[in-house]
Amino acid sequence: MEIRGGDRQHMICVLDDLLQDLANDKWAQELVCVSSYHLNITICMLGHNIYEKGTVMRTMSLNIHYFVIFENRRDPEQLHRFGRQVFPNKGKYFTDSLTKAMSLARYMIVDLSPKSDKLYSLRTRIFPGEDMIVFRPKNEEQIAGEHQIELQIPNDI
Repeated sequence: MEIRGGDRQHMICVLDDLLQDLANDKWAQELVCVSSYHLNITICMLGHNIYEKGTVMRTMSLNIHYFVIFENRRDPEQLHRFGRQVFPNKGKYFTDSLTKAMSLARYMIVDLSPKSDKLYSLRTRIFPGEDMIVFRPKNEEQIAGEHQIELQIPNDI
């Protein structure tokens, strides 16, 4: 595939279930980490394993701004590990939020974009007509006890 620059409209590229094929592909790394920004392309990578093995997977994963996580009953430990990486010392906050999100909507958005407000990093029910739910720690200093509050935000898009 060849993509050339210039003024172009925004494009979306969906890579569905291709993680195994892309895990060692330098072109895929270039697309995700550099070209997507310069060519105004949103890359959607769909996969079943957050920790797919490969020479470029870690670099690509570190450049992903939004993760949409669905319940994984077969290997919940990979989601717990991901939560501990994203929220060091707040693993329970992530786990509690994930459990609540799965009971409400069956998915949770993990927003890691440098442009996004960190207070809205974990959310669910994001579609029009739904009241968005944002999961936030009750107290940034709190380590033990209950770790989350839910904010319901009308989603009038």
